[in-house]
Amino acid sequence: MSPVVLVMAAVVISACGSTNNGSEREYTYRSSLGTTTEMDLQIKVPRYFTRISFTLYRDVITLDGTYFESEWQERNLFDDESEMGISQARNKIVVTSRPLTAQATSQQRAFIEIYNQVYLEEEGEWVRNLCSPQTEEYFRVLSRDFREELDSGVRHN
Repeated sequence: MSPVVLVMAAVVISACGSTNNGSEREYTYRSSLGTTTEMDLQIKVPRYFTRISFTLYRDVITLDGTYFESEWQERNLFDDESEMGISQARNKIVVTSRPLTAQATSQQRAFIEIYNQVYLEEEGEWVRNLCSPQTEEYFRVLSRDFREELDSGVRHN
């Protein structure tokens, strides 16, 4: 990989909300989706995934909350990713929630996590922890749009 691409990648990586778990590096965008109901999540998460061309991989609903996970979905590259030498990109979305109180209630606090992986042709592998300003903006838009969709269905008991 050229020194210019490495420097650009280092700058972009340091600007992202990332964690480093030893040799496993991961980029995850996290955001609160606010308050919603379990019923709205059960209806709207699969619908939203379908609308943005993601496939629901797993959903788990328990008394402790909900968990929805998409399959990895490849997407078109952003210009700034192409300039970094990235040849492919894919994302996975996880939506979770937990009850607002310990009492039986349908009100949930919901969160979204969006995972980003890119394929570096020169290294021949998918890598986590590389993101770009355009990717991060895309994640913000996905999160905001879904939060607005959930807000439109909030029921107050």
